[in-house]
Amino acid sequence: MYHFEISEKIDTKKWINNLLKNDYSTFYQNPEYLKKDSTRFPIFIYVYDENKSVKGQLALTVLIQQSTYSTTKLKKYMNFISKIGNRASWVSGPIIHSNNESEKNKILDVFFQAMEKVIEKYNLIILDGYSAPQNPNIDQAYLKKFQSNGFKIEEFVTFVFDMNKTVEELFRNVQKYMRVNVNRAKKRGINVIEIKSKNQLNDYYNLEKKWISTKGITTEEYEYNLEKDWEKIDTGNEKIFLAYQNEEVISGLKINYFNKIASPVRVLSTYSNLTSLGGPALTWHAIEWSKKSGMKIYDLTGGEAPPKNKNKIFAYEEKWGSLLKYKRKWGGNEQSYFHFIKVRKSFKYKIIRLLSKPDQIYRNHKHSKIKLHIKN
Repeated sequence: MYHFEISEKIDTKKWINNLLKNDYSTFYQNPEYLKKDSTRFPIFIYVYDENKSVKGQLALTVLIQQSTYSTTKLKKYMNFISKIGNRASWVSGPIIHSNNESEKNKILDVFFQAMEKVIEKYNLIILDGYSAPQNPNIDQAYLKKFQSNGFKIEEFVTFVFDMNKTVEELFRNVQKYMRVNVNRAKKRGINVIEIKSKNQLNDYYNLEKKWISTKGITTEEYEYNLEKDWEKIDTGNEKIFLAYQNEEVISGLKINYFNKIASPVRVLSTYSNLTSLGGPALTWHAIEWSKKSGMKIYDLTGGEAPPKNKNKIFAYEEKWGSLLKYKRKWGGNEQSYFHFIKVRKSFKYKIIRLLSKPDQIYRNHKHSKIKLHIKN
């Protein structure tokens, strides 16, 4: 007989040790990544068997403010919207510690029971999450269980690099255009460094200030976020690389890693030079670093899979086409994963969608003034 436990506080060491027993656990389920701040807090679900052995884990984040970043003019407005209800999300889960098909199904059923409890307890309007791309156990039966429990499903793709290959093999798989850009970056004196001091981390945050200014948004938590990033770097969960040209920071790349799986979580650029090669230099540097550091996988990330409805192809290409075309050039293996979405209070959800439009319109207006070229 299985049962679940939901908690906002856990024994971090116990949680991590259990995660490491599973090949597809990533940093997104690591409590060190899911720290509490002014906009969100984590909750943790354990599934136990009758012997009190851990059979499943899922870490979620409850969002109590609709936007991590917000425009100065609309921040108070967005805070008001946040009071209507909350959203909880997860990435790379649930984690199930079993290879037995019958047992996996029973554990998944217990997770659905726990999710209902979370929805009720935390006044959720929407609960959503992403499966782990490395999870080999997702089949049609698995997906149907989510559908039968009220989840809508969207298919996504990501691009995964097998670190069992040599650096030379990995580079040969990169399309010629990108290989040329990587080599050209070196010839143009673009230098990539790994952040190892707080002064260098300040350079990264100055770059971030320039980056978010192009989006017309602001944040008041630089000092807090800087300290949080330094803690992650210090504890070995995060790396940040900066690309310099003529002693000026032109691009930055942040990656998180756990369980020998590494993945980028933020790419920044000043956009001061539209032909900048900082992005390709950083991407290849991160892949090389993953190989040399003993990672088993580098997950480049991706986006939504192409729609089956041909009438939606144009809108899809507008949103995802350029990004996925760029990512395919790096030669990673394309893998599917899934976005599960459950809207519990549809009326309130529609209200939030409607009231959020002024913020979205303002962001899009600011963004449209900047011509962004996908070079990173």
